[in-house]
Amino acid sequence: MTLLCIDDDLEDSELLREAINVVDVTCTCIIASSGAEGLRILRGIVPDHIILDINMPRMDGRETLVRIRKTEAISRVPVHILSTTGSADEAASLKRIGATTFVTKPNTFEELCSFVRSVLLPDGKNGI
Repeated sequence: MTLLCIDDDLEDSELLREAINVVDVTCTCIIASSGAEGLRILRGIVPDHIILDINMPRMDGRETLVRIRKTEAISRVPVHILSTTGSADEAASLKRIGATTFVTKPNTFEELCSFVRSVLLPDGKNGI
């Protein structure tokens, strides 16, 4: 399984990579530090899932999501929004334009692992 994480915060990306390794050591995690970099990577691969931050400079997550959904080769890849905002209105808006899930960034590593588990193991299997 391959997962693409698009987030401008390197610390958050590395923490996500650690959580992925706890949940499923066979999963490959590719990190992009911007929406533009993520879209460049997506020209060469079709990941199983994309985890996308919303609040990024230049090309934010919303614009990145719109471009993903307009690109035939990757339009059906599940996109999971992981953001610092907890706005229900923004979550609903992002789901309308194609987000699969919307989750406020967890406060603990255990909560992050739980989120990753819900993405990678949606049938409830425990990877630990």
